[in-house]
Amino acid sequence: MSDVTVFDIPAPRLRNSRAADPCCAKCRKRKRNPFAQCPWFTLLLAGSIGFVGATPTIGAPMCKPRLAVKSVQLSAMQPPTLERRWTATVVADASRCATTAGYFEIGISRMKENSIELEFRQQFIWSSPSVTISVDFAADEAVEGYWIDSVQACPCAK
Repeated sequence: MSDVTVFDIPAPRLRNSRAADPCCAKCRKRKRNPFAQCPWFTLLLAGSIGFVGATPTIGAPMCKPRLAVKSVQLSAMQPPTLERRWTATVVADASRCATTAGYFEIGISRMKENSIELEFRQQFIWSSPSVTISVDFAADEAVEGYWIDSVQACPCAK
């Protein structure tokens, strides 16, 4: 059996350091408001204000409407500009929401002659029960695919 000696070494004292005291000497010398210049007090105050401001949105239950694309159409070329218009009807089931409108993004994959495919997103406003949206395309472009990318949350109905 071996003898093991354990030494208790006290931690160094930080008397003259700012780490030892949460408030620096400059703050303690002020007579009116010693906490006004302390960095930890400022951070605590800013964090409290941020938390209080976020409390109503955290406490309220949030829902999302159900959106579905029902009919899609690509128009013929329009003579002056030779553009084509892609239109779609988006049906919204907002029975779970307290509101009847909100934002959503639709993603579109675009095909173009002599070019690579391009995916982009465009923001629209949905409204209950349905809304018609449209996007303009050049004569040599077409829609390869589309999807509902994101839907803004709404307050839940009671």
